Amino acid sequence: MRRAADNALRGQQPAAGMALMAREEANLRAAMSCAFARGERQTRLADCRHTDDYLQMAGRLRERDALTAWVREQMPAGGKLDVAACAAIRDHAWTLFTQGHADEAIDQVQNLIARLESEGLAEGDDPTFQIAATYYTLGNS
Repeated sequence: MRRAADNALRGQQPAAGMALMAREEANLRAAMSCAFARGERQTRLADCRHTDDYLQMAGRLRERDALTAWVREQMPAGGKLDVAACAAIRDHAWTLFTQGHADEAIDQVQNLIARLESEGLAEGDDPTFQIAATYYTLGNS
């Protein structure tokens, strides 16, 4: 469902994608909550991103900001960094920036870069792409 809605939102049928997301939003939120509770962060991060995009397109910015903050809270504060944690930190920093908290947003992004450079990613994965994506976020802030 998420893939179909995303294809519609970004394709030739954005109204159909918006309608599908409106109908399925509660189910997606429930699935996200259950998946995070089971520790399936990577799997549900994509659902969060699509819901975030939908809320942005629908002009529901406060709800988007609340979802981004909730996702960030699902990530362990001092735990190892993985792709999901990096994305959640960047998304939350962007939300802070759009709310007028630029200094806090920049601090979060710079802290993420420092951690990636010193700790790397969990399970020894190469952090190069995450570092580049984080610098991109910093450049846009």
